[in-house]
Amino acid sequence: MGFPAPFCTAIKALYTDLRAQTLNTGVPKTPVPLSRGTRQGYSFSPLLFAVNLEPLLLAIRSDPEIRGIELAHKPFRVSVYVNNVLLTLADPVRSLPLGQRV
Repeated sequence: MGFPAPFCTAIKALYTDLRAQTLNTGVPKTPVPLSRGTRQGYSFSPLLFAVNLEPLLLAIRSDPEIRGIELAHKPFRVSVYVNNVLLTLADPVRSLPLGQRV
């Protein structure tokens, strides 16, 4: 999406070598490395999720073969709220195989 290299480097630094630690009866346990995902409440994660999801959404919206329903004379194909994606397709049998291209 055209982000400058220093910005990408900073993001990588924030998400490299993540560890999580739990408390059991008030006693901290040994930190555990996170190999997937991030810690709950990590404030930058929702924005990073949105930036990563946007190319897929652009591809769905711009493909004329993926037909959504029409609302107020405008095509409506996809809706995203938080981490939920809703596809509203007029012809899902025909449109869904096209998703393999995007």
